[in-house]
Amino acid sequence: MAAFNIEKYINSLPDDIETIDVSNKSLTYLPSLERFHKLKELYCYNNQLTSLPPLNPSLQRLNCSYNQLTSLLPLNPSLQSLDCSHNKLTLLPALNPSLQILYCSYNQLTSLPELNPSLQFLYCHNNQLTLLPELKPSLQRLWCDNNQLTSLPELNPSLQFLYCYNNQLTSLPELNPSLQILYCSYNQLTSLPELKPSLQILYCVNNQLTSLPELNDSLQYLDCSHNKLTLLPALNDSLRELCCYNNQLTSLPELKPSLQILYCHNNLLPISINDDYLNEEQKNNINNTFQCIERFKMMYFCLKYKAKLRDWLWLKVRLPKIERLYHPNNLNKLLHVGENMTEEELDDVLSIW
Repeated sequence: MAAFNIEKYINSLPDDIETIDVSNKSLTYLPSLERFHKLKELYCYNNQLTSLPPLNPSLQRLNCSYNQLTSLLPLNPSLQSLDCSHNKLTLLPALNPSLQILYCSYNQLTSLPELNPSLQFLYCHNNQLTLLPELKPSLQRLWCDNNQLTSLPELNPSLQFLYCYNNQLTSLPELNPSLQILYCSYNQLTSLPELKPSLQILYCVNNQLTSLPELNDSLQYLDCSHNKLTLLPALNDSLRELCCYNNQLTSLPELKPSLQILYCHNNLLPISINDDYLNEEQKNNINNTFQCIERFKMMYFCLKYKAKLRDWLWLKVRLPKIERLYHPNNLNKLLHVGENMTEEELDDVLSIW
């Protein structure tokens, strides 16, 4: 297949084109796009670009992800969505006032520029960030996981999703009233702030938590496994899934009818649960699960020592029996006895032997 001729392709486009897509073409450069005065969308992802031409004033959406860019030119005033993820960027230009969505994940960024007031979605995960700028009131979703953050700025009131897992956080700021999803796993947290009424999903796995705050009424999913919890708070009536395994729990709070999934293994809990607050179906399901675990453990050890048992049976039981039964001395006795036997009788004896 002939190599894609970017010059020929660009020259073939009309001046008033609004969308250009040259993704997945193994490009090493982009020619000037200045004559496209109505260009609104430019897609050049998954190439080998090391730089971009100046952006058209009319451009609203730019996807230049999965390239080898080390820097970006100034952003045009009309740009609303920028995806520059999966590059080699160490710095971002100033954000233009109209920008609403920014994907800059999987780069080598150590800091971010001041956030613009219109930004709603910020994806800056998998970088080398140690600090975040002030969050503006319009921000709704923040992905800052897999960085080197030791603290977070004050959460803005409209933030709905916060993914800050796999950092070096020792504490969280006060949660904002609009927050619905919080992923703060794999940090160094020893406590959590008060949970606000809107929170529906909380993942705080693999921290150093010794207790949890009171659960809000809207919480549906809670994963607090791999911590140091000795006690859980009272469960709310909306909780559907609870994962609390690998802690130090000696008991569970009252399980509500809404609960559908419970993972509580590797704690200090009794092997059987027969509490009065469980209905018969819940009791049977939980006890059946424990019985399955016990059967699995027995099967595991049986398989683990199967080879040793087989060797022991061979050496101590079967081999001596075979040696006694089929020892040459036995054959000599049969042959001696068989001196007066007919050939057919001797064949029968030998076949039995």
